[in-house]
Amino acid sequence: QRKTGTLGAEVQCIRKNVIKTFKFKLYNSKRNKDLDEAINLTGRAWNYSIARSKRYFSLFGKTLNHMKLQKHMTYRKELFHVNLEKLYLKVDSGEIGFKEFDSKVNKLYWDYGFLEDIPSQALQQVTERMKASYKLFFEKKKKKQKASPPGFQSSRKYPSFTLKQAGWKYEESGFLETNKIKINGRGYRFHKSRCIEGRIKTITIKRDTRGQMFLCFACEVDQRVMTGIN
Repeated sequence: QRKTGTLGAEVQCIRKNVIKTFKFKLYNSKRNKDLDEAINLTGRAWNYSIARSKRYFSLFGKTLNHMKLQKHMTYRKELFHVNLEKLYLKVDSGEIGFKEFDSKVNKLYWDYGFLEDIPSQALQQVTERMKASYKLFFEKKKKKQKASPPGFQSSRKYPSFTLKQAGWKYEESGFLETNKIKINGRGYRFHKSRCIEGRIKTITIKRDTRGQMFLCFACEVDQRVMTGIN
């Protein structure tokens, strides 16, 4: 759509999609402990990804492709169940006792079994975040700017996890928006201070330094931009 501006210049109205984030505080609830633990495990998955990437670079002299890392994590989750079944068989046969069984299961879980308890899309987002971090690192190095490669983080200080299409459901009542959302099958409420615009693309659960939980909707919003025409 073309219009004439106040100074006689011809301008054009262009519609384009932009990503807009809407942030809300979650109600305080005992259920938030599940989200807190999910963020902790996601932080552990980040450190696992960094460790695998560093080892891959030391062996082959190049960075680990994030798709290969995702496949590796899927394989590890399957391997956890296989090795767990082997331990059960050893207990049944009397080869190991219950005390040794508990010790081995605990080690197996914290080595890589914990990946099973992280939503698959949150796990995928960890590898994508690592890919973006390495990309930024190499871009800065190319420009001879001071930069450090992605490093390990304390799981307690890891800030968030993100879900895309699956793992959540925003509850709506007809055409009315509510303040209720289901995450991994559990219901949560948030302080809805404004309307959510556009189409929801992802949700992110964030944790601040005081342990408070926030819900962020990343939405695709239709926006009109006025541009001049030569």
